[in-house]
Amino acid sequence: MAICRRRESMSCSSQRAHVVPWSDIERFEAGHLLVVVRQPELGGPIGVWAVQAANLARMTGRRSQADDVADELNALLRVARANGGKAG
Repeated sequence: MAICRRRESMSCSSQRAHVVPWSDIERFEAGHLLVVVRQPELGGPIGVWAVQAANLARMTGRRSQADDVADELNALLRVARANGGKAG
């Protein structure tokens, strides 16, 4: 599950929870699941299992919930960058 706070973005994978500052995030991507792409020098991507794309949507080339969540989080990321790290 992805939870966004004013100063950080938190993602819970199947393994553990990660607290990632907005400044460490390059972007969010939707694939089979939501992926938090960190700045390359700060580590690899983090998969967010709670936001998964529907197989039917992927097979038919349609948008899925994962696409919508990625778009929303990327919009929040732009706000956080413009506001010195605060997303809201």
